[in-house]
Amino acid sequence: MPLQKIAPPSPEAADPTSRSKATLDRRVSNRGTVPSLARDAIEDLVGLVGSQIELAKAEISSDLKASTRAASGILVFVPVLTIGYCLVLAAGVHQLAGLIGWTASLLSLGALHLVVALVGMRRAKQRLAAVQFLDRTGAQLDANVAQIARDVRPALGAADNS
Repeated sequence: MPLQKIAPPSPEAADPTSRSKATLDRRVSNRGTVPSLARDAIEDLVGLVGSQIELAKAEISSDLKASTRAASGILVFVPVLTIGYCLVLAAGVHQLAGLIGWTASLLSLGALHLVVALVGMRRAKQRLAAVQFLDRTGAQLDANVAQIARDVRPALGAADNS
């Protein structure tokens, strides 16, 4: 069986759903030859890579929009929260000043706030470290590679036997 020259993948290979009838007819008529199997594998791989890139773009865009919406909801109320917090803190310092003096009341409430802030920042750092970016894309890519491996093994075995 003579080897055929492998042509570069066609533009249709980037989108497997839009392959022309001629491409599908060629695949059916050339089924089983090593060059046609290699050509088909390359075309499918190009389509798969293109799909993975589109999936990653869509996932990044979706994650960015969701994060922006969540952050803007928090940022709207930060000034209101800050003003209220300062007023409550001033009232607490004033009450403590009558019992332990101004310096001690400022130091004690300042130390309490430092401890709370450090614990909160540590928890936020741990949550941020646990975030997995592009987790759906990675899972889809792993599934596609496993599927390709399952599909290629029998085809390579058949080619070796011929």
